[in-house]
Amino acid sequence: MKEKYLIGIEGGGTKSSAILTNEKGKIISQANGSVTNPNVVGFEKSAKNIVSLISILNKKAKCSLKNISSIVIGTAGAGNKSNQSQLKKELQKYFRKEKSLPKIKITSDAEIAVEAALGKESGIVLIAGTGSILFGKGYLQRMTNDQLRMTNNEYPMFNVECRSFRIGGWGKILGDEGSGFVIARDALKEVVSSFDRKTPSTVLTKSALKFFSAKSVEELPSKIINGKKEIPAFAPNVIQLASKKDFQSLFVVEFHCNALLQQLHLMMNNFPGVDKLPIVLLGGLLENENFYSRMLKEKIKQYFPQLEIMKPKFPAVYGAILLSLKSK
Repeated sequence: MKEKYLIGIEGGGTKSSAILTNEKGKIISQANGSVTNPNVVGFEKSAKNIVSLISILNKKAKCSLKNISSIVIGTAGAGNKSNQSQLKKELQKYFRKEKSLPKIKITSDAEIAVEAALGKESGIVLIAGTGSILFGKGYLQRMTNDQLRMTNNEYPMFNVECRSFRIGGWGKILGDEGSGFVIARDALKEVVSSFDRKTPSTVLTKSALKFFSAKSVEELPSKIINGKKEIPAFAPNVIQLASKKDFQSLFVVEFHCNALLQQLHLMMNNFPGVDKLPIVLLGGLLENENFYSRMLKEKIKQYFPQLEIMKPKFPAVYGAILLSLKSK
């Protein structure tokens, strides 16, 4: 019998990556591709880009789709069942002629990132990039009735149950505190507020006008809507100005750092009495060394001494493979 393989795909808002492994999780081939977020490129294009990645992986590994036992896709824009179902239907159109199809699981990019970050351990994952979300994973040990009657603990056998928790991730309209989009948006609100108060042009105002190629604050809205620069891309400028003690930028950055700490406090209610717990910080704003990430790390150490900041155990795309292995 010919060896079977697994495929894991991670799709973000700007690019995607994929790996093919054997059934023990050893990487055989890798590929990079275009956007797979259906909210950005549409479901048909998303499916087409996913199929392209699968083809590249199979070609490199010299195998066909019939040799694949499982495909797990973790992509931005697939956080709800409706989108997952629609994307799966589009994928199946490409595979109609195949006699046997692999198992296909579609989930969010955040879920596979959490799996890759923590592996089999309990812990917390805080993601802050364009958006933000907080995940927790804990293993609870449940005793049987017979074990509950034991008082000498001679046979500490347990049924282990994995529980997951989520806070945030409500998108830029309802939430995403601490994210690149919301930090940039609130900084821009400071700019227009200063203009309304008729205060002298601030450092933040000058930075915003230059970044969005606007000649005046009045021109700023149209430049943001119709221009080539995306709002989240302005966040690093705000963080940089905050590091130089610009009071408006510092106010925004500190506010959102504290907002993430408040969410972290809520998450810790799910881990009562824990003496030590790993936390992994992911996303462009937190993985890169900057004033914002340093501020957050310092405050985590100050207010949550039981949390140990750690690097992710595996690359995010490998989380898709771990989910596949877990379901076997």
